[in-house]
Order: sequence, then C-alpha cells, then structure tokens
Amino acid sequence: MEAGSTTSVDLLGLVRGVCRHPDCEGCDGFARPFDPFGGFSLVSSRDRLPLFRCMRCGCPSKHHERQTQQAWTQPTYAPQLASPSYQSESQASQRARPSQSCQPLEQQAKAFSRSGGNTPTSKALKGSQWCLQRPAPFGPLCIGDLVRLDPDNSGAPRIGMVKRFIHESESDRVMCSVEACFSSTSPQSEGDSRGQTLTLDTCGLRVEDFDTVPWDPPAKIFDFQSETKFKDLIFQPGGLKPLVPALKQRRCRLCVLGGSISLQGRGYRPNLVQALERRGVTIEDMPAAVGTAGSKPLSLVVSDWVVTKRPDLLLIEVAVNDGDELLEHTPYPDVLGVLRAAEGIVRTVRRRCPNTAIAFVEMFLRDDAEARVLKSGSEAWRDSSTEDAVGWYHEVAPRIHRAICRRYGLAQIDLVPALRAISAEDRRNWFRDDCHHSDAGGEVLGNLLARLLLWSVRQPALVSNLPASRAKTNLPPPVDIRCWCNGRTMRIAAGWLSPPDAISKRSERDLLKLGESMDWLLLRAGGKAVIPFKGKACGLLTFLGPDAPILSVSIDGCTPRRLQLLDRWCYYWRDSVVLLCDGLADTTHTVELEVEAELPDNTILKRLPTPASSELFSSFLDEARQERRPPQQLWLSYACGVEGDR
Repeated sequence: MEAGSTTSVDLLGLVRGVCRHPDCEGCDGFARPFDPFGGFSLVSSRDRLPLFRCMRCGCPSKHHERQTQQAWTQPTYAPQLASPSYQSESQASQRARPSQSCQPLEQQAKAFSRSGGNTPTSKALKGSQWCLQRPAPFGPLCIGDLVRLDPDNSGAPRIGMVKRFIHESESDRVMCSVEACFSSTSPQSEGDSRGQTLTLDTCGLRVEDFDTVPWDPPAKIFDFQSETKFKDLIFQPGGLKPLVPALKQRRCRLCVLGGSISLQGRGYRPNLVQALERRGVTIEDMPAAVGTAGSKPLSLVVSDWVVTKRPDLLLIEVAVNDGDELLEHTPYPDVLGVLRAAEGIVRTVRRRCPNTAIAFVEMFLRDDAEARVLKSGSEAWRDSSTEDAVGWYHEVAPRIHRAICRRYGLAQIDLVPALRAISAEDRRNWFRDDCHHSDAGGEVLGNLLARLLLWSVRQPALVSNLPASRAKTNLPPPVDIRCWCNGRTMRIAAGWLSPPDAISKRSERDLLKLGESMDWLLLRAGGKAVIPFKGKACGLLTFLGPDAPILSVSIDGCTPRRLQLLDRWCYYWRDSVVLLCDGLADTTHTVELEVEAELPDNTILKRLPTPASSELFSSFLDEARQERRPPQQLWLSYACGVEGDR
C-alpha cells in the first residue's frame, strides 16, 4: 500500500485497509476468515458472525478500517501511550473519572503551570518512552516509580506506582495511570487484589524515595571493570555490610534465588563461587533457582528454598523473568503484583533470617539486531518488537526492585548499563542467546560480581531511619500491606475435583522442579474444585494458553465472581501465577472454582496459536468435538497460599 492511500485491492479482489489496532503500527495486511475453535461453538452457525484475521499481523478484522497509513503510529508495546479507545468501558471509566482524593494534586499541577512551569507533553518522553522528562523541581517520572498520593480520609499518607503514560491527543499533554498501594487504612475489599487506579497529571507528582540518596544508573557504563565505575553499578553498596562477619570467618553460605540464568553450569554463579574461593573464602553454594521463575512464583517457595538454608548472602536474580511477567500482562501490566512478590521475598527472609545480606542482581537482555534471531524465553518477547518491549526488562523491572531496596536498605547490582555498552563482538562472545551467558561471559560476570561484592563491604554502612520500636526486627512498614509474605505451595489433590467425567490427566513439566515432569489435572467445563488453604490470599500455579477458560470463583461460600483467564497472549502456553483472592483474614478459608461452559471472547488474542501449540490445541479441539463439550479447561498442579507478614 502506498503512503497516503486509504485502501487497495489485492490479486484476489479483496479490499485491504490499514489496521487500526495498536499492536500493528498501521500494518497493511488484509483480513481472512478464521475459526479459532475449529468449527466448535455453542452458537448455531446461522447466528454466528465470521471472525476474520489479518494475514500479516493476526488482528481481528474489526480493527482494519479504511484509514490512512498515518492513522496509527504509536509504539507497539508502550502501553503508557495507549489510546483510551482501546480500553474496556469499565477500565476507561475507572481511569477517566478523577477521584476527589487527587483533586489537590491537579490543583498543584495547575498552579505550577500558571507559575511559569510547562506541563509535560508527548515530546518530553525519552528513549523507549519509559521515562518522562519533567521540568524542575520534579525531575524524571518513569514507569515503575513509586509516587506520593494525597492522604486518605484519615490523613494517612498514601503511595502508588506508575503503570503507564496516557497521551491526550487534543492537548498533547501526558497523563499517567497510577495504582495505589494498599495500606493499613486503605478501604478493604476481601477477595479483590486490585488497588484504586487513578489518572493523574504528571507534572504534580513527586517520586517517593523513602528519604534515600537519589540514584539512577547511567544509560551506558564504559570501562565498568574499573573500580572508579563501581559506584555507578551498585545502588546502596552499604546494604551488603551484614556480609562482613561471614567474610571475616572465611566461610560464606551463598544462595542465589532466580531463573535459568542462575542455573547455568558454567554461568556467572559457578564463576562467582570460584572467584571468591580464589580469594580465600570457602563458599557453600546453595542455588534456589528454576527455569522461568520470577518474583511471583519464587515468593511462594522462599520459605522452603531459602529460609531453611539460612544463607549468609542471598542474591535475587529476577529482572529478565519479571520483565516477561510485565510484558505478558500488557497493556495493563501487573506492576504492583511484581512489587508485592519482591517485597514478600525480602520481608520473609529479613524477618526469619535477620543476619542474611540481601542484594538484587539485574541481568541484561540483549537488545541488538543480532539478538532478534536468538530470542529465548517467553513467546511474547520473541514476537514483540525489541525496541518497544525491552524497557520492561531494562527499565521497569529493575526500577520496581530498586523501590524495595530503598525501603529495606538493600544493595542493587545493576549490570544492564554495563552490558549495554559492550561491543557487538563481545556480545557474541559473552552470550549464547539473548540472555544466557557463554563460558567466556559467565567467567567475566562471575569475576565482576565477586569484585563488586568485596568492594561493597568496604563502603560506609547505611544510616538506618527505623524508629526504636522496629530496630529489633530491622523491618520498616511494608510498601504494600498485601505483599506476598510467607508464601507456600501445596499439590492439588484429585479428591478436591469433581465430577470424575470432567477431569483428565496429562504429563507435563513440573513448574517447581527443574527437569522433572508431573501429572497435571485438567478440569473441563462444568468441573468444580474445592481448595482449602490458610492465609490472606490464594492462587494457582498454572498454564495459560488457547484453552484458558472463564472461572466462577467463590470464597467461603460467598457470592461468586467471574474470572476470565484468556488474554491477548494466550496464543501459546505459558507459566502463570493466577491470584484468585486477596485481602482476607489470616485464617483458614475455602475457595470454590467452577469452569464455565461459556466460551471466552477469543478475538482478544493477538494472533493465531503458534505452530508449537496449535498441534496440541488441535488435539484438544478434536477431543472436545468427539465428546460434544466446550474445549476450554483449567490446568491444575499447585495451589498457593500467602499467610501475610507476621
């Protein structure tokens, strides 16, 4: 299609129009018929409307309108610029309706503008549009920042986290969507994990730094092997002072909590151990890592995998997998969910192992052109534009972790700026794909981490601002009282499910035991599950894919609510932690699930199921047609409970 044209006719005589869907950036693919359920439907064929998919981008035909090529030019995965027209009615009304509590902030913004300040516009967005440059005295505002909100009705202070920027096309202003953290004075709604979401003017917001020294790493750090650059690689190095007694004794119990990057046999972790041992420190290496696990699943096993080992040093490596988690929830990323999980890990360890030194280690995901053909990990990352998705890994996830470090006085080792600065040749030599290290890369990074740790313990200790009442536990109040503390998992028993004809089994990989498989229970339409648990929240470790259903969820016999598991990324199967309920009293509860027979709205899928998943999905569809039942089903392996901070 030529620039400026509105339509064209292909060789088959089909009229093509520019795609208006935000994920397509104005692609000119044309629509073709597609039935994602292979002819299966609960609606008669006479009443069914044909579903069309773009042959180029996979979007539903309703988004292909006869518009000019310039009709949509915004980035694919920059949800901060999402147009309100693509939100659901409930989401749009929730974000568009200003609450009374944010009126003072709006007045402050207007006063600032009248006094000579400039309200930020879309031109102030920099880089990959994850940060907004604002005039003094406010400074930059970024996705993942904690910001101060107006006090609640009781006068208690509130904070929230920036989820995305919203560009108002008429005024060219940039607003932001902020999700409020739960505090002890927040209105409590049992079973609901969502905080209040506000749409606020960006110029009136102040970033919450918990009275710590302002710190943001440079975009790139050259010559990062020099000790003069270590201060740019480590935030709050004094947070590693608790490691000094173990180093003096020349014995250290090391636990790395993370994903596949930390599991590599010749990656950074074994080389870190060797580098410390060459310096005379005997290391007991106790890895606590599994595949694609980020903060959410790891917060559920930290008691068993970390606390029982009582390490001297805990390194938390979750940036890449947390980036997957954030990307797979776009356009409404669960930034607070990642924050609560990361905070739950820290509070659980700090309360039960107060002498353990804790540090976050932010690993690098390659963003160069060569890495596009080497992408590993989630299919959402492989199918996304690198420029528009990499910010979740390089910017947002580390920023969320940094907020936890500020609150609890922890060190953060951010390797992203250093590895962003290396040459193309070094990237090829140090990485075997987009994030996993080669032997050479593992040796370089392991030695670098050893030097960073030993340099940090020589730096001044952090000054504690804790009141005397909290000095013994060394724990400040939580950033969000619904943080995932004391999480635990439990295997779902077949006796919890009914009726028998709605249950089947399938052997697939175990999400918590690397390299092992397990029998998954598949609960079909009409099937019910009754899960007993103790704690303030309950969830499922599950697979989400093209067969993801709609659930009816009831807590302790109360009125059920509907929960649709199918989302835009369900064209492939992925690991997921699905939170069923939150904000409950810390006691015993029962959650009842039922898989509804109604088919989810599959037009929300970003594209057709991938070749790897379509064969399996086709077999599920064949079974469903033969048994004359809907194809959706719930994958059940582990349930999880969060007992809360105590």
